Amino acid sequence: MKQKDKKKSGKSDKKKRWFLFRQIKRNVALVEDSIAGGIEHPLEFVSFLLPLIIMGISVVCFVVALIMFIVRGGYTYQINAARDDIFNNIRRMMTSGTVGIVLNGVIESIIWILFALEMLVITCSYIITENAVKKIISAILYISSLVCFSVDALLFKNSDSLTRKQERLWTAILSSFDGSHTNGIMYVFCIGAVTLIILLVLTMFSKQKEKTKCALVAAIMSYIIIPVFLMIVENIIPLVLILIVTVIMVILTRYGCKLMDEYSKVSNERSKERLKERRERRESAKEREENADKAGKTGSNQYQKKVNLELNTNFWRSKGGQATNAPAADCVYCYDNQHTIMFVCTVQQFEQGKVAVYNKKKRITTVAGCKPPQR
Repeated sequence: MKQKDKKKSGKSDKKKRWFLFRQIKRNVALVEDSIAGGIEHPLEFVSFLLPLIIMGISVVCFVVALIMFIVRGGYTYQINAARDDIFNNIRRMMTSGTVGIVLNGVIESIIWILFALEMLVITCSYIITENAVKKIISAILYISSLVCFSVDALLFKNSDSLTRKQERLWTAILSSFDGSHTNGIMYVFCIGAVTLIILLVLTMFSKQKEKTKCALVAAIMSYIIIPVFLMIVENIIPLVLILIVTVIMVILTRYGCKLMDEYSKVSNERSKERLKERRERRESAKEREENADKAGKTGSNQYQKKVNLELNTNFWRSKGGQATNAPAADCVYCYDNQHTIMFVCTVQQFEQGKVAVYNKKKRITTVAGCKPPQR
């Protein structure tokens, strides 16, 4: 059994080695074919090789920049700042980090040179396949864009390398645009950008479409995607904190809105209940008055005497004989329109309900010193 297992393992090892050998042989053959194709069609080979080199350099720069950021203590500083005071230190935690390694310095110059070579290859391929007019236009566009970007790079980034005479000369030339050296540099950059865009559009709608796409992808990767992604990675801690704070604020806001809605609902229900109670009280009071009026017309109250008044006065109890027609017994008085004391009825009549006193169509049931009417 052991011998059989050894034989099987030996066969499997041989198969693995043979498979690896075949893979290596295939890769070598592919490389040889690509080199042979590059020798036969050098422009196409170079036009597809340069974008790969540009993207490879950008990726390597991304890794190096991230390692340098970590080594320099970028994340450590952000963590310490977050521990001290998250809300006040979020702005301090945000940083451009080591993005300058990708966008500035020697690496940026190398990428720019490679991109210029790529555009030269594309322009040459375009000149070979197109007519004379397009050849002249593409050559002019390439040269003008190259000159404009070279001047911009020389004056904006490498101005220290110029002598005084050269600096004065360029200042005089650029000031002729708008009377300002800075505005002149901006005009030169805009001219270069416009000419480059026109050249890319021409090559995009020609047989050089695939080459132009590769160049654009390489440029976008090198100047936009990789720097932005590097900045996001280096600022991941403050970005996560901002996200957490935002989520917490949203949750608190929603919870607060719900509480406000519930409070408003409760207050509305309470106000509705109060309104209902008031309405019920008013209705019950009206019913009582109506019942009292009906009772005065029927039953035991059919012989009840009514005194209807329309006066702005109060009613009070006092001794008899204080007004005309007032008996000697205690009486109920009020003031008439001339503000003289007027006899209404006796206290006994008022308390027993023999006399129903109405003032402005409302029955008087409370008089100071008297009991409420019995009926």
